[in-house]
Amino acid sequence: MIQAQSYARNAEGLDRSEQQARTAMVRRTYTRVNGKRVVVVKAAVLLFAYALVLVYLCIKSATLGYQIVDLEKQINNLETSNKRIEYQIATETSLQRVETVAVKELDMYKPDISSVLQIAAQPEPVKTAEVPKGDVSKQHTIGSNILQKTYQTIAKMSR
Repeated sequence: MIQAQSYARNAEGLDRSEQQARTAMVRRTYTRVNGKRVVVVKAAVLLFAYALVLVYLCIKSATLGYQIVDLEKQINNLETSNKRIEYQIATETSLQRVETVAVKELDMYKPDISSVLQIAAQPEPVKTAEVPKGDVSKQHTIGSNILQKTYQTIAKMSR
């Protein structure tokens, strides 16, 4: 048995029993985490994220400001063009322009006081719609029923 133990040495030249004793003596080492360092790192990350959000919002507000300025310029241009069109309409529909177009293009002329023409118009008789005799009673009752219901509801509301 002694021979078996002597041959049971490993490459380092130690017995198994010595090797087991060595492994049992190894202690675990725990590293302490610095709590302040973790808090500082987390605060730095949050501060960086906040700064990114702040920069994004500043850029967004600047672009919206440029869009507002552009829209105000468009509004001013449209108002100017509207005023220009209103001026053109006013000049085209002025009485002086209408008179010149009527005289020159349409060959109209102003009437003189001496050249007045009067025409006697015969009034035409008013034509009324004819209703067949059988339908008169139905129409009369339908119209009167509606009126009676209207009067009744008004009377109920006034009570």
